Amino acid sequence: MEDEVAVADSSCDQVDQSETVDVGQDNSSDATMKLCVLGLDKWMDAKDFEKWLKSFEVPLEFVSAHKNRYKEFGFVCFSNEESKSKFEAAVDNSQLKGRKIRVRPANEKDAADRKRPREDKVSSSKNADGKQSTRKESNKKQKKEEFSDDLIRNHKNRQITTDMNLQDIVTPLWQMPYEEQLQHKETYIRNTLAKVNRALGAGGGYPESDSEPRSEVISEFPDWSLGQFCCSLESILPSPEHARVGYRNKCEFTIGWDRNGQITVGFNRGGISSTDSAVESPNGCINIPPTALAICSEVEALVKRSELSPYHKARHDGSWRTVTVRLSNKTKQALVIVQVAPQAVPEEKLSQIKSELVQLLVGSVPEGAMAGDKQFSGISVISLYMQIHSGISEVASADAPMLLLSGQPFFTEQILGFSFQISPDAFFQVNSETCEVLYSKVRDWAEVDQDTVVLDICCGTGTIAICVSSGAFKVAGIEMVESAVQDAKHNAELNHVTNCQFYCGKAESVLSQVIDEINRDTTKPKKKIVGIVDPPRAGLHPTVLKALRTCKGLNRLVYVSCNPDTMVDNVAHLCRPANKKVKGPPFTPVKAVAVDLFPHTVHCEAVMLLQRL
Repeated sequence: MEDEVAVADSSCDQVDQSETVDVGQDNSSDATMKLCVLGLDKWMDAKDFEKWLKSFEVPLEFVSAHKNRYKEFGFVCFSNEESKSKFEAAVDNSQLKGRKIRVRPANEKDAADRKRPREDKVSSSKNADGKQSTRKESNKKQKKEEFSDDLIRNHKNRQITTDMNLQDIVTPLWQMPYEEQLQHKETYIRNTLAKVNRALGAGGGYPESDSEPRSEVISEFPDWSLGQFCCSLESILPSPEHARVGYRNKCEFTIGWDRNGQITVGFNRGGISSTDSAVESPNGCINIPPTALAICSEVEALVKRSELSPYHKARHDGSWRTVTVRLSNKTKQALVIVQVAPQAVPEEKLSQIKSELVQLLVGSVPEGAMAGDKQFSGISVISLYMQIHSGISEVASADAPMLLLSGQPFFTEQILGFSFQISPDAFFQVNSETCEVLYSKVRDWAEVDQDTVVLDICCGTGTIAICVSSGAFKVAGIEMVESAVQDAKHNAELNHVTNCQFYCGKAESVLSQVIDEINRDTTKPKKKIVGIVDPPRAGLHPTVLKALRTCKGLNRLVYVSCNPDTMVDNVAHLCRPANKKVKGPPFTPVKAVAVDLFPHTVHCEAVMLLQRL
């Protein structure tokens, strides 16, 4: 999807002559005597195009007609204004195989610019913010955008070398001024919008609407290029200043050895799949909170004085494996999971380890109290687990035993005034403070009111569903993980939210059932449906995209993406004109924004609003 797509030139005299039908003198040098016809069948060639034009009851007079196969637009040139006006009146809003045909002026400025010497080209175009910029300015901006795009991609795809500092591996932008980080991330999302645009161009362009709010972009339809965007991009939303350092509410540490053979609890330098098994202390990583560092240090001291050694994945021996710390700065609560390998560990030794962990991380718990007397930077461990995992991979299977050693089975986080109980394996955004910025934007763009039914697809533990529930008629959350659905129901009860209902199952299977229930509910005769999707990094499954396209009544969709690369394919599928394979009316991108949930890294979230117009 990222490859350049061949696009038809907007000047009639530069179209492939093999696909051209001439019916008179070509006056194409005058850009004002040229129209672009949108919405054509992509299988039509120039001869089919001319044949269709001659089928109109009103005789159409034109100089030449041009149409490339596999494109859904063509050009027609005229010798006079009268013929042009007559053509526009007859063809605009006509029908071709059930599709609405629209007629727009060809790109007048580009045609004029081609006549000028190279050094004089200073034509203007619209950028992603809707502002005019000269071609020289655009060239400079494009170079800057390419630099930002390469910067982000190079960091994502880089090879970890032995001479790299851990800070450069975990937070590769940590030495860059924060405002400059934001500029690079915003540019990366802007380039993502250009890729969506190119993907739509390759698939046949934009859907049309009677209201034509995007007519300016549609009029330039044939000129898909890197410098054009599928929708407007708002200024990137930064993390609040206090949420740019030590912001991670979930930290996963490996127990192993450093390069000097010393037992260390920290980060595996090469990652899970690397042959470099050296573990380095997380001290100095500016995205790790003091509480996590303190717990990490305590566990390291325990392992060093323990008779049991860390797990060695190459030899598949040893006991201590990982430590996971999840915490909330608002509620001052933490949940800790210590993962161990059970092989060659007598049961009495395992019992001793459990007791030592409780004393070390929880302390003495007074009768009736929720937490013990141990605190780490003002935060108490109110939930302590031991996970038993005998596999080679550090990622345990879903059925790996999770033993609650002390406290309650969850900890509590607060977002936008709502409380959420988070169990050990439940998904939650890693930057709680900036998560409020993200969910506020989602709530604003959803435009929820008393007539709104919200579909939260891939709802997880119900965080977005509950945050947008205020003022909505009903919220329906769909999630395929049973434990997450149970957490969502508990969270709704915890917050006294009564208009949320959660369904367990695949979205493509459950969505039609949910829509039927909504339509059968006669308490609100006039309902509008708004969808919200927040998929995992792999994006939405094709069957889910198909379900969204064919969902009747769903005309507004807020797409939240943690991986802008997969967003390109998903949005292109949702917005591509209907054909034999893609059913249902298409959506149109309206606006997008980047949200920096991950300061000092190359990652950010993207939110896009899609509508059926």
